[in-house]
Amino acid sequence: MKYCITLSKHISTQKTIGVLLFGVLFPVLLASQQLTLSRIVMPKTISERNIKVLCEDSYGFIWMGGAGLHKYDGYTSKSYIPVGTDSLSNRMGIVYDLLETKEGNLWIAAYEGLFFYNRNTDEVGKAFADHIERIFPTIQRIFTLFEDSQGRIWIGGETGLALMTLEQDTTFQLLHKIENKGEQHSEGVRGIREDSKGKIWVATTEGLWEINRNLTIQYYEP
Repeated sequence: MKYCITLSKHISTQKTIGVLLFGVLFPVLLASQQLTLSRIVMPKTISERNIKVLCEDSYGFIWMGGAGLHKYDGYTSKSYIPVGTDSLSNRMGIVYDLLETKEGNLWIAAYEGLFFYNRNTDEVGKAFADHIERIFPTIQRIFTLFEDSQGRIWIGGETGLALMTLEQDTTFQLLHKIENKGEQHSEGVRGIREDSKGKIWVATTEGLWEINRNLTIQYYEP
């Protein structure tokens, strides 16, 4: 992923989206020294709904996630409905995060689980539904995705943290399960990053987690 902005607050106006798009595209325009500006007209399905994440992929497409998933190519935009669902309902729900891996694959973290964009067919489908339901049996809501230096994908959800390894056989490992305490609503894992020493740092509503290379976790409570 070349550029990615995760928004802490909802935005719903066409003007704000235009400003953010300019912020993403400006470095490219500046490098080419061809600053040609034009008004961007977004369809109502985008401009009247909340946008939570805005990304430019390695192909130059702008992806917008929020109340659905949308792709903008600089001229037109397209909204995506997961394959296998009807056009009257978005079975993906709210899109919280987007991740383009080093290999150019696009993964989507959403209210209804993990989704994958197939560039060959230009379609979005649910990914590894059985695995996700097994590691997150009660709530499959996924908030954040991260690819580490080893090419592994970390999955942060409302009810825990999992690690996905994409090799000949895709494997999933639940590293920590978050339990809701009584009637208190848990927001789970909200951010994942890797430091220069290869340690993974996880921001959660339970505190900060430090994960070493052997996958042991050190917990820091707020």
